[in-house]
Amino acid sequence: GEFELFPKYLQNSVSKFTSAGKNIIASGAYIGQEGGVFAQRTFNYTLRSPYAATNGQVVLSDGSETFSLQMSPSPDRYFLQNVDAVDAKYRGTQTLLYYNTNHLPAALYCERGYKSIVVGFPIEALTSQEQVNSLIKNLVKKF
Repeated sequence: GEFELFPKYLQNSVSKFTSAGKNIIASGAYIGQEGGVFAQRTFNYTLRSPYAATNGQVVLSDGSETFSLQMSPSPDRYFLQNVDAVDAKYRGTQTLLYYNTNHLPAALYCERGYKSIVVGFPIEALTSQEQVNSLIKNLVKKF
């Protein structure tokens, strides 16, 4: 399609990158719904729910920090109409973030020759740059 999540050229680049054992993070709107077979295989997930949370609160799996997503129009931030919950495709996958309203997985980590993280929403949709920085810092601890 015109706006493919993982067009062929990107699939090729990501495959070379992960084949070399390099770690990767993917986040985005509709990543669970529109990631396709390539993304599900590469990041080791399946879609659990396309409308996972309405209040926009996500929590680190250890409960140490809560993040807020921009769920209404704003002149300053990208906003979301819905977020995806993702489920582990393989044993050994860990939940890194969950939606606080229903505890559905918002981000997963898997190690299979390379380390991958998939996030069921665009990281840039957090309500502040400080939250973006903190979330990325927490995610890359796995690498």
